[in-house]
Amino acid sequence: MEQIAKTDWRSGKYLYELLKSNSFHEKVGTWAKVLLLVEGDCLLAFCTVSEKKYDIDLPFGPWIGFVYTFPEYRGNSYSRVLLQYVEEIAPKYGFEKIYTFI
Repeated sequence: MEQIAKTDWRSGKYLYELLKSNSFHEKVGTWAKVLLLVEGDCLLAFCTVSEKKYDIDLPFGPWIGFVYTFPEYRGNSYSRVLLQYVEEIAPKYGFEKIYTFI
C-alpha cells in the first residue's frame, strides 16, 4: 500500500487514501480487488476491478480502474498483463462484459 502512495498520479494517491482509510470497499463494492504486479518486493503496476465506479452510481459493471505502471517500468506491457488477468477472472464472478473509466 505504501508503494501505491508513491505514484506521481493524483488518482493513484486517491486510491491510496481509500485503502488507508478503509473506505475502498465502501466506495467501489464489497468484492472489489486491487491487483498488483510485483517483482520481489517491488510494485511494478496496479489496477482495480470493482462492481461500482467510485464516483458515480451506474447500473452496470464491473469496472477496471486506477490502471497505473510506475514510470521506470513503462514499455513492458505490464498494464496489459493486469487487464488480461481481469478478463480471465470476470467470468468467475458472473460478468460477460468489463467496463473501463479514465
